[in-house]
Amino acid sequence: MNKKSLLDSDQTNVTHVRVTNIRNNQFVEFDFSLDDPTIFIELVMPFDMYKAFCKKHNAIELTPEQEAQVDLDTLKWRYGEPDATTVQRIKNSNKSK
Repeated sequence: MNKKSLLDSDQTNVTHVRVTNIRNNQFVEFDFSLDDPTIFIELVMPFDMYKAFCKKHNAIELTPEQEAQVDLDTLKWRYGEPDATTVQRIKNSNKSK
């Protein structure tokens, strides 16, 4: 059985954004992707520019399920197939930053 990923889409040229941080209550840090949310660039813009950028590119915010899948994909590439121990280790290392 071929299970379809949450990230799979029959559409092309679909743009996605994922807000990763708000800096100094002035700037939005976000990931921007075209078609495949696992391949993205990181950008930083003031709020107004971010809103205009999203509108210009018809960007869709990733759902929480898509965000989780992107995170798991990142873990897979960084550490091999993730398991509960790997996920917990990453969470713990992120807390210490």
